[in-house]
Amino acid sequence: MCSIHTRIAQASSALEQAQLDFERAQKLAQHGAVSAAQLDTARIRLDGAEAALEATTAQTEEARTTLGDTALRSPSDGVVTRRSVEVGTLAAPGTVAFVVEETDRMKAVFGVPDMVLPRVKLGAAQAITSEALPDVSFAGRITRIAPTADARSRVFEVEVTVPNSRQRLRSGMVAALALAEQAGPERTTPLVPLSAIVRSTTSPDRFAVYVVDPGGVPPVARARDVELGAYLGDVIPVTGGLTGGEQVVVMGAGLLSDGEPVEIIP
Repeated sequence: MCSIHTRIAQASSALEQAQLDFERAQKLAQHGAVSAAQLDTARIRLDGAEAALEATTAQTEEARTTLGDTALRSPSDGVVTRRSVEVGTLAAPGTVAFVVEETDRMKAVFGVPDMVLPRVKLGAAQAITSEALPDVSFAGRITRIAPTADARSRVFEVEVTVPNSRQRLRSGMVAALALAEQAGPERTTPLVPLSAIVRSTTSPDRFAVYVVDPGGVPPVARARDVELGAYLGDVIPVTGGLTGGEQVVVMGAGLLSDGEPVEIIP
């Protein structure tokens, strides 16, 4: 059986020959050397050769697409932690072939009772340790606090995200931690939803929020440039530009302009 490339080469060669035969027949027909039927036959051969080449080319593209579908590509960089198929395995659609984990950042999950929950703040620094790596402390931040308690254990699940660029932490390790005290400068850092962040009106490279000025009737929104910290899930810390107790517009901020009246929804 000839390969796809050989079939394309043969179809191209047949088309070139059919084109030459048709052009020769046209010239001879002008001098009456060939009949109209012979000219029609040459034209039919040319059309057939063109169709054959198109069909072969289409088959080639289909074969390339099919071959491309046999390759599995991970949507992100990571480490393969589980392999469910081998070379030559017949896998049905939807079969999980590999599990890939991103290990540049690791997450430690623990539970706290409701009496301890007030000491846990989203975005707060939290260090963890592991018995597998004694005398090493890993600095992270609290990136998620469950809104409800687990129905069985009655504890609230808390997630700590820890940078792991050196790949010392591995998935499945047991971590230990001690909750930081409530007092501390990082506890007072304001956290705002991502929906409150807009582009600064003074510089395209900076960001801003709209702070409610209650002095007017009705109150108005004032744009204020801010400095942002590291992204923490659905919220982001504001490290500069805000003071405690201010009201920030969190809905429709992208549609506002400086000095525009707003309505405070309790």
